[in-house]
Amino acid sequence: MKDRLFKPLTILTLSVFVLMVRPGIVEAGSEFQNELAYLLPGSANALGINGKDSELYAQLGKLAAKAINLNRTPYVDSVDAGRSVTAESIRDDFSTYCLDSDYSDKVAWRRGQSGEIWLQFSCLKDGEYPAIRERLFSLTIAHGDLIDFRLLSANIEPGATLEVKATSVGGMKSPIARATVAITGAILLSAAGAKRSYPGQDDKVHHSVASGVLAAGTAAYFHFVHEMSPEKAALAGGALSVLIGGSKEALDPHFTGVRSKHDMKANLIGAAIGTVTVYLTFKFY
Repeated sequence: MKDRLFKPLTILTLSVFVLMVRPGIVEAGSEFQNELAYLLPGSANALGINGKDSELYAQLGKLAAKAINLNRTPYVDSVDAGRSVTAESIRDDFSTYCLDSDYSDKVAWRRGQSGEIWLQFSCLKDGEYPAIRERLFSLTIAHGDLIDFRLLSANIEPGATLEVKATSVGGMKSPIARATVAITGAILLSAAGAKRSYPGQDDKVHHSVASGVLAAGTAAYFHFVHEMSPEKAALAGGALSVLIGGSKEALDPHFTGVRSKHDMKANLIGAAIGTVTVYLTFKFY
């Protein structure tokens, strides 16, 4: 009885989490478009420039920081292909220069016909006289996703210009693609892990896969919809998966089942694999 139930339950769990994550991501994109229309009224291709003392600068800075934060892909220097820049350092640089209390910064913006927005932040910091440190960040954002990014970075000196571009071709990986990779990876790896520990026992594979999908799906929801870091989202997904798996085993005797330490071990295998898979996917893909 229990073996027959686990396969449909696994499929149901997968379907629920894919459907839960995808609308959340799409809804976040729609919220971005609505927020953008409110912030930047006017026709497509409208141009503008605002100083840091304006509310619009603060709002656009938050949108840019959010888009940069969702990108976990390392950047490569387009001038020196051997030079890699971590996504974390880019985010720190943007926050240090453009989201500080210095009011000399400016942002230029343009709305595209398809709703995308182009932003260029010119951010200065005082250095030892006569040097002025400057960062020029150029971003294109569509539906909340960072689809193009350039960092024109220099202390204002001859030959100090640096152009940096993302390593991914054709723009950043979309949240839906990254969530799909994470959940699919969790399914395949948790199934393989259970088969290795319990060869020939399909019910243990079902336990492991269900726990892996639960961990990965929950982490994807927290990361993309609630903007948790990969670390916190993965831990939250893993913890919830273990909690639900343990609760299910505790309640089994009340629903024509029996408690099994091997079922719980399979749950832990799936939860652990799902947690690690989703973390590595969000961190490096």
